[in-house]
Amino acid sequence: MTTYRLKTSKEGKIRKEGNYTYKFINGKWRIIHYKNNKFESWREYDDKGHLTHYKNNEGFEYWQEYDDEGNKIYYKDDEFECWQEYDDKRHLIHYKDNNGIEKWYDDEGNKITEEEFNRIWEKVE
Repeated sequence: MTTYRLKTSKEGKIRKEGNYTYKFINGKWRIIHYKNNKFESWREYDDKGHLTHYKNNEGFEYWQEYDDEGNKIYYKDDEFECWQEYDDKRHLIHYKDNNGIEKWYDDEGNKITEEEFNRIWEKVE
């Protein structure tokens, strides 16, 4: 069986449509810039196409990080910050934010206490 691929890749290509500018990242066209007569915003993505940075001309800005499985593990803006951990099945098992909220979950997604969490989960590096 013969396999074919495009002679030229769209990866990294830029395209403009109206007020939007797109970049082809990881198989999809992603918005990287928007501008009208009052509002402007910019977006950055990692190689897998996850949004990692957003900012606009009104002063709002945020950053996000993802693990190797594509789970969002970190978010930060000027007022809010949070961290999330997942099990090997991509289920959320721990959430913590800068407002003092911290939640733990079992392998079925049920909210549990920190003590229960420490009994059933072990950290694997």
